[in-house]
Amino acid sequence: MLVAPLSINSQREEAVDFTKPFMTRYISVLMRVPQSEQSYFEFLNPLHQNVWYCTFGAFIVVSVILYFLERFGIRQNKDYPTISFRESFWFVFGSLLQGNTDSSPSTLPGRILTSAWWFFALILISSYTANLAAFLTVKKINTPIKSVTDLASQTKIKYGTVKSSGIMFFFKNTNIEHFAKMWTQMSEVDPSSMVDDTDKGFQKVKEGNYAFFWDTTVNKYKTIEDCQFMEIGPYFDPKGFGIGVPPGAIYREDLSMAILKLSDTGMLHQLENK
Repeated sequence: MLVAPLSINSQREEAVDFTKPFMTRYISVLMRVPQSEQSYFEFLNPLHQNVWYCTFGAFIVVSVILYFLERFGIRQNKDYPTISFRESFWFVFGSLLQGNTDSSPSTLPGRILTSAWWFFALILISSYTANLAAFLTVKKINTPIKSVTDLASQTKIKYGTVKSSGIMFFFKNTNIEHFAKMWTQMSEVDPSSMVDDTDKGFQKVKEGNYAFFWDTTVNKYKTIEDCQFMEIGPYFDPKGFGIGVPPGAIYREDLSMAILKLSDTGMLHQLENK
């Protein structure tokens, strides 16, 4: 008998008999995880650059207005030191960063403006802190390919599968438009994208700019084993893995019953997880 990850299809059924499937496999795409760019200015990412420009502009405008309000306004307390032009900028900047300054507004318009600026700083700092925490805890990966069908509409990333495999014959015989378009790309436009075995396919994925079509059972294991790999869905072309026996073998039914019993008791699921 033949116990291997061989999917049951019509061509193989002509040569050997298969038992009931002991596992269902699909086809998915295996790709390399995009490399995230590192920058010394990542602390600016929580807010859009336009927000930073507007904040800087507001800082300049409020500082100038505060200086003129204090310069020409009626002071409430003569003992307070007068805010100079430089101290006005320092006071607004310190308020934004929740710091302390020596001088403070002494006129009523200056205090009203300062209260509004404090409220603005409270909202801005709270938003920045919340977004910064999200940026530090959630890793963003900008994947150029979101699904299998995206491969058919681009030419930058090459894709292929193993020659003379069941997956190759699926692409060759399918009538689905985008899969047929992929087969034309793999077989005629860029035949070098097809590989002789899975090891060469995994190696091409590691080299980058290559997507490898293979069984989900193998691809899922590869993503667990190696952090450089990631799996792209959705899954398609479901087929069962079965045990091959000679045509007319009398023990095929016994094997099928054993497989069904293992499935009913959950043993197959435990073996798959192991």
